[in-house]
Amino acid sequence: MMGMLHRQFYPDASKEFYQDQNILKQCITAPAAYLKARGVKVPLHRQGEIFQTIVTTIKQNGNTGKIKRFSAYLLHCVQTHLQHHGEDYYDEGKRLRDTLADVMLRVRPADSKIVDPGDSTDILAEIHAALVSRGGRKKKTATPAKALQLDFLDHA
Repeated sequence: MMGMLHRQFYPDASKEFYQDQNILKQCITAPAAYLKARGVKVPLHRQGEIFQTIVTTIKQNGNTGKIKRFSAYLLHCVQTHLQHHGEDYYDEGKRLRDTLADVMLRVRPADSKIVDPGDSTDILAEIHAALVSRGGRKKKTATPAKALQLDFLDHA
């Protein structure tokens, strides 16, 4: 997916692509984080289809020539897409989960463990959580004024 984004939206500006990689990876993994937060999973190929739908919509309807920072625009588009279509993906994940559970109950012996093919959702959601910034710069811990006063009095 990163290669596809590089070829289609960063043809001449490879420096910008490398600067935007963290945000682009957040965009790719955002649908998985959205679904995991709601307790459902979809296969990896379906997550790729969801992201490809967003990119195709941008290419068809977006005016990418006017966009100054593509990565921020893509993140906005992903978030907006999930706001509008997230419930559909949630319902799809529930149906898939319920169907898989029904099939596995009929096929497997009672003491065997079900292997979940939707583990890619968990993995991508964890990657997304690692990529998302915790916000701002870390504040320098200030030394309390009382401690400074006591230190001054001890040396006087």
